[in-house]
Amino acid sequence: GKQVDKQGSPVGHRNCATIWGSAGTIGQHSFHQLLHQGTENIPVDFILPLSSHSDNEHKQAHLVANCLAQSKALTEGKTIA
Repeated sequence: GKQVDKQGSPVGHRNCATIWGSAGTIGQHSFHQLLHQGTENIPVDFILPLSSHSDNEHKQAHLVANCLAQSKALTEGKTIA
């Protein structure tokens, strides 16, 4: 099981990594809210490709800016007034 070790003793730590994500801004109103407003510190990687197969340069520039802004917001945070 996930809660005990091989000897049947309870484990004393968190034990399950979770991998989830989405391309672009799709996750912004779902799991990004968990990252920004949740009670746990969750390690996260933002993966930004060096090049795109998109022909829409404006859309691509918007997605790059959004990725950088999301990572900056998580890094620097904001104090609660």
